[in-house]
Amino acid sequence: VAPAELEEVLRNHPDVVDAAVIGVPDERSGNIRKAFIVLKHSKVSPEDVQNFVS
Repeated sequence: VAPAELEEVLRNHPDVVDAAVIGVPDERSGNIRKAFIVLKHSKVSPEDVQNFVS
């Protein structure tokens, strides 16, 4: 999944204002994606966002 595609999905979450995804080198898998998000409310858990994306 391209970072731009993941950003679009994250921005569709009702509690996400903005999102940015970058690739980060990883010894085991070569490259992993890290997402940075701006939330409307701080009560949203990482699990809530992960469940929305998956």
